[in-house]
Amino acid sequence: MEACACGNRPVRKGLAHSLPPDPSEIFAVVLTLMNAPEIFVGRQPVLDRAQKLIAFELLFRAGRTPSAGAIEDTHATANVIANSFSGLGLNRVLEGHRAFINFSTEMLMSDVVDVLPRDRVILEILETVEINVQVVERISELKQRGFSLALDDVVGARPELKALHGLIDVIKLDLKQISPDALPDLVAHFKTWPVRVLAEKIDDQRQVRQCMDLGIDMFQGYYFARPEVIAGKHLDASKAALLRLLTFVLSDASDHKIEEELKRHPHLCFNLMRIVNSVGCGTGNTVTSVRQCLVILGRRQFQRWVQLLLYASRNVDIAANPLLHTAAVRARLMELLAQKLGQADSGREDRAFMVGILSLLDVVLGMPMEEIVAELPLEAEVKRALTGRTGWEGKLLTVIETKEADNFNMLEEAVQELDGITLDELTAADWDAVAWADQLAGA
Repeated sequence: MEACACGNRPVRKGLAHSLPPDPSEIFAVVLTLMNAPEIFVGRQPVLDRAQKLIAFELLFRAGRTPSAGAIEDTHATANVIANSFSGLGLNRVLEGHRAFINFSTEMLMSDVVDVLPRDRVILEILETVEINVQVVERISELKQRGFSLALDDVVGARPELKALHGLIDVIKLDLKQISPDALPDLVAHFKTWPVRVLAEKIDDQRQVRQCMDLGIDMFQGYYFARPEVIAGKHLDASKAALLRLLTFVLSDASDHKIEEELKRHPHLCFNLMRIVNSVGCGTGNTVTSVRQCLVILGRRQFQRWVQLLLYASRNVDIAANPLLHTAAVRARLMELLAQKLGQADSGREDRAFMVGILSLLDVVLGMPMEEIVAELPLEAEVKRALTGRTGWEGKLLTVIETKEADNFNMLEEAVQELDGITLDELTAADWDAVAWADQLAGA
């Protein structure tokens, strides 16, 4: 772990396993999408003996500055996980490599671990974690479940570390706190363990030579690379929406009810699909609906991610965004028109809604649509509709965009290409879609 000028650390609270519903709370169903503020994750390379990149340590960053600043451990880790998995996308952050992620006691004992892909992350236990019976039992459980674990900032062979023999996969030695004379004996001690030894905070060539001579397996430090800051746009979910979703999950609401709530919040739909793609918990099939995302992710995993997003989200004032209203109208209108076509393809309505709800994310996020759909496990038809306006869904989206532009001369010609929808039906469905969106917005 990098140095952090945190001063006196406040009392920390772990993630709640559940939040009881509050019947007196009236959750406002607000159709909103903010101009997404930037989010940041730091990453520092971890190299092998051939100086080949094999992993990154992911670090909290509040901006484009090289240091983390003062922040409490649990909050920092929650933000790193949320930003990497559902904000920026794990594939973009890791580029196919593994991630070291810092874990405090609270995070280690929490259910957040359950949503992490075991083949992509190494749980890095911070030096502030007290090695007691409960922690050893938890580490043993995670080891049995297939997780890899690292011990951070080791500076000596403390007696209590013996309890972790056979449970830890990586020992990270803090070279800033270990003298060159003491390093050989310390490395020799841990070489008797079934672990790989990683030297961190390497600053010069002399340290590299000594570590190579001692047979150290992995290397990390400013000598090789300073942490790089990755920035992206983030849609911060409203706490009201997250609390409502969490209440539904805890009360064992139907998938249909959860799906309907998610459809009210396109930013959560977007994050959900990113999560399904990042954690790789699907079967390799493309996602065609919100409900399919819920099935692939599973109730337990979905609940953990809602809790994490709720824990990591910031208190912000959320104002209605007309772009989101337009996206909601588009989605509902495309869904209604798909119903009118009466095709045997039962998934067409879901695909139509998804194309409509995602169709303005490039404007909101300030990202090319090609980059957005590249991160999402969408069907080829949906991707082509969003990026090239081709296929049935693409033609329908073109019709709606033509209608929005009040280009009546081109609208009639565009509608004819749909083969089954008349201008009168389009107008009637448009009224219904606007009324639906207005109802969601509380208008």
